[in-house]
Amino acid sequence: MGLSPKDRKLLWGNAALRCSWCQKILLNDESKSEEPSVFGEECHIVGKNPTSARSEADLSPEEREVYDNYILLCGNHHKVVDDHRQKFTVEKLKNMKEEHENWVKTNLDSSEKQAIYKRYYKEIVNEWAERIDLEYWDGWTHEITVHPYPQMHSKRFEKFSELNQWMLTRILPGLVEEIDIAFMNFNNVLNDLLLTFQSQTTLIMDGTIMRTEKFYQHKGGSSFDVERYDRLKKDYDEHINLVTDLVFELTRAGNYFCETVRDHLDGEFQLEAGKLPVIIAAGICEEAVMCIPQYSTAGREYTPYHNLEDFKVKRYERDLHTEPLEES
Repeated sequence: MGLSPKDRKLLWGNAALRCSWCQKILLNDESKSEEPSVFGEECHIVGKNPTSARSEADLSPEEREVYDNYILLCGNHHKVVDDHRQKFTVEKLKNMKEEHENWVKTNLDSSEKQAIYKRYYKEIVNEWAERIDLEYWDGWTHEITVHPYPQMHSKRFEKFSELNQWMLTRILPGLVEEIDIAFMNFNNVLNDLLLTFQSQTTLIMDGTIMRTEKFYQHKGGSSFDVERYDRLKKDYDEHINLVTDLVFELTRAGNYFCETVRDHLDGEFQLEAGKLPVIIAAGICEEAVMCIPQYSTAGREYTPYHNLEDFKVKRYERDLHTEPLEES
């Protein structure tokens, strides 16, 4: 179940992104780590499961997943309190949490806390930008949107799959809700794009390239079935269109995230580079066109991308999309 977004925001905000024991800011030092990251842990005070530390208290499962039953700790001290559960009782951890939050109120002014929050989000944003190849956006998306052979380098696909998992496991404390929403929206689109693209690919060039397979083609060994060919060709065309539309949607999601970062965190983020484009062409010999897909203002009021099935219907309402296939 876990914490609700509201309770997560309270936990991280009231602790000022610091361990409630040692008061260390829960970010790696950039100068000492090649991959700066958040390493705070949301720890149960009363354990989640019967075998967990301090689980004997009479609380329902729902009562164990609220702000009052969590304390923010670094990884080292989370291990200590759970390994020495007789010493670190429920009462002791509640007192530790209360004392730390009082210390935050007394010793940190709002500007100091805002500086910590800003650093927290900047670490995540900068790593995201590097992992998604933001500077080469039009290049790698072009590899997918050029018909009739959507393709991607195998190493890039692996890299983006790792990004997908990295984004999924980031701790988003809700301190800047708009950034959290845009971040999760991007990852939802990325996940569905990777799964959809991979579902009909074959490896070529000694496994270095993933290319969409023409699964409608007759491969011999039986008589040519016109009806089967037409049906599979339509399925293939629809698959190509869906993958293309998901690339457009990912570009929208990327522009949405970058704009949200500029609005709430860093006004100069990607400002010089500008908006993310996609380059499309109707065929190998057709002239390429650069487009900049974006969500409408109204579409940003909520999470713009919900799920793949919803998108299959609503994609035709977007500013850029493939043409629906004619019913046979």
